[in-house]
Amino acid sequence: MAMETNALPLVSVVVPMRNEGRYIERLMESLAAQDYPRGQVGVIVVDDGSTDHSAELAGNYAGFGWAAFRLIANEGAGTAAARNTGLHNSVGGVIIQLIGHCELAPDYISMAIATLNDTGADCAGGVIETVGSGSVGAAIAVALGSPFGVGNASFRVGGAEGPVDTVAFGAYLREVFGRIGEYEEGDDAGEDDELNYRLLDAGGLIWLNPALRSRYYSRADLQGLVRQYFGYGRAKVNVLAAHPQQLRGRQLAPAALVGGLASFAALGVLFGSWRPLRLLVRAYASFLGVGAILAGRRRPAAIPYLPGVFAAIHLAYGAGFFAGLWRRARPSTAAGRPSDAAARASGS
Repeated sequence: MAMETNALPLVSVVVPMRNEGRYIERLMESLAAQDYPRGQVGVIVVDDGSTDHSAELAGNYAGFGWAAFRLIANEGAGTAAARNTGLHNSVGGVIIQLIGHCELAPDYISMAIATLNDTGADCAGGVIETVGSGSVGAAIAVALGSPFGVGNASFRVGGAEGPVDTVAFGAYLREVFGRIGEYEEGDDAGEDDELNYRLLDAGGLIWLNPALRSRYYSRADLQGLVRQYFGYGRAKVNVLAAHPQQLRGRQLAPAALVGGLASFAALGVLFGSWRPLRLLVRAYASFLGVGAILAGRRRPAAIPYLPGVFAAIHLAYGAGFFAGLWRRARPSTAAGRPSDAAARASGS
């Protein structure tokens, strides 16, 4: 049965992208297939300096009967800046923030609106299904959906419906951005979490509804995965420094691992005491092996690759966290931290 459009809010979908030629059509098709009326959806695609045919492919969807469609060149200013550009060009009372390599279930928008209405939340999101291509990519997808890879991040590994600290592909009430400000620019790997933590600090409510389904396409190789998680770890330092009350154990575990390995290696070099390092390496190797077997039960072909994938995630994130600490300690990096966004929101 068709929805009554006069009772539905106008929704803007913001899509920052860069070189998403392999995926952008899948996302646009999933938007076109929503059971929410197209005339109540505005689509804003912000191209962050793509050098492939992403912009052309996205532009093919301009005539699909949207409430608005905009394809905006962002000149490589970064994902956070692209998100803010999308906000400035958005319409309606609800903003859904996506990325170029994802897809939404056909009822995603309608269910997000219903969740916001039913819970009174400021932001609603769901659980993402991670998909990878090739043997390594498939193992990466398994790892990113496993507690052994990413801890207890509910939007990745699943969880009960209710309040959470962050979500992916969130649907936000427009008034949220007027209340707490826009995305903090300058540290792209952490802008989503920083905004969500700022919302929680302001007394906002972020709601996880596992029935909200989406698909995320992961990196296909370890090199890309390492770059991604090194960036996540480095960005997390400034985010947690600005919002220490949002600290969770899963965020420090990789840094503790890397710190332990480095410390015990130093003991070995300085004092010839290698036993602590060997014990830690053996314990971690056992953890990786057990994690690979348990996480790979539904995809046995991924098991041989999973120890390496888990280690890449943990070590890259942990090393990135220490790089973030070093960067933050340098006087030249004092400007542009996430706390600046809260100051701008309050007008200071």
